[in-house]
Amino acid sequence: MLPRVALLGAVCLVSLHGLASADSTTQCVICGNDWDTKCPCSGCTRGYDVDCSNKGIKSLASDHHVILRSSVYNLYLNNNELTEIPDGIFDKLEEVGNLVLTGNPLQCPLPEVCSKSSITHVQCPDCPSAFDDDNGDDGDDWPTWDDDYWNGLRGPLAN
Repeated sequence: MLPRVALLGAVCLVSLHGLASADSTTQCVICGNDWDTKCPCSGCTRGYDVDCSNKGIKSLASDHHVILRSSVYNLYLNNNELTEIPDGIFDKLEEVGNLVLTGNPLQCPLPEVCSKSSITHVQCPDCPSAFDDDNGDDGDDWPTWDDDYWNGLRGPLAN
């Protein structure tokens, strides 16, 4: 009888361990309820921060709006492998003050959340095309950091 009880206990532990590590990094849901599709984030049940940074997240589910507890102020998604952010996924985050997306290889043009959002402060990576000649398409007259500009700065100083 004792070996059967030990075997049953071992099966239960293996099953529970499988559930605890079933987080997804592809098409995952931030703070989702389904173990198989939720992103590997911490802070979903308590605190002011939801931290999904440095988790190897490749993509977010496009059919789920991110809905967090009202006490969450910071959502960290930095340093993952996100190349795009589904449109409207963050539309219901009225209480979040900071969304950090830096350190992701987001494709240009950058997602809408980087320019229009109800979130107070959104940090997005720079788009490589932002570092070309200032040809007026960005609406300002500020110089950008292209090779000609740097060469102009370095020319007199290099001598």
